[in-house]
Amino acid sequence: MGLAACAMALAPVAAFAALGDVSPQGYLPGGAAAPTDAGRLLGAGMSIAVLCAVVPVFFGFAPLQSFTFEGDLPLIGHWEFVTSTIFDIGVYLVVIGLVLDVLRSLGAEVDRQSKDAADTEVVTTP
Repeated sequence: MGLAACAMALAPVAAFAALGDVSPQGYLPGGAAAPTDAGRLLGAGMSIAVLCAVVPVFFGFAPLQSFTFEGDLPLIGHWEFVTSTIFDIGVYLVVIGLVLDVLRSLGAEVDRQSKDAADTEVVTTP
């Protein structure tokens, strides 16, 4: 199984780890929609992606040039690592951060509308 297939198989696990155990109302106890700040994920992802673009330049290579490392481990066997995987992780963090930011914005708007509707609701007693 390739690295891309492993990453796709682990994506739901990573999303669950980032979002935490969400209650049926869509929020965690304490009112937070997700325990992770979207801005931090965006910043970390952008930093990783930019570093992957800039670091090869310092060593005289082209920007975003990737390298392959491989070796043999006693229990695991033959392994290969491509440095472009680090760039992919940065992009993944940016996407997750953007999705969290959009979902928080939509959730805040839904909360505001439901609060406005509850405030304007007229209670009649029989």
